[in-house]
Amino acid sequence: MIDYLKLDVEESEWSALEAMFTEGVISRQIKQIGIEYHISVFKSNPERYARIMATLKDLGFLKWNVNWNMHCITEYMSSCIEVYYININFLKAM
Repeated sequence: MIDYLKLDVEESEWSALEAMFTEGVISRQIKQIGIEYHISVFKSNPERYARIMATLKDLGFLKWNVNWNMHCITEYMSSCIEVYYININFLKAM
């Protein structure tokens, strides 16, 4: 059982999440997850982003906090966003 997972893998967060979905470990073993998303990936493949966000929601993960990561600043704005989720399936078991 993993109480909290922080995923910051420099634009590989999408592949890592998809692998965790395929293996079936994310919904039954992770209570909370923090993911640093790179905005460039949103723009290059929005369908993939939407599918992954829908899968997280379907697995019981609800977004509870969002922060801009100011350490990856481009000319006009941060290019990274940190999103934190809680797995409500573990709340139901309490």
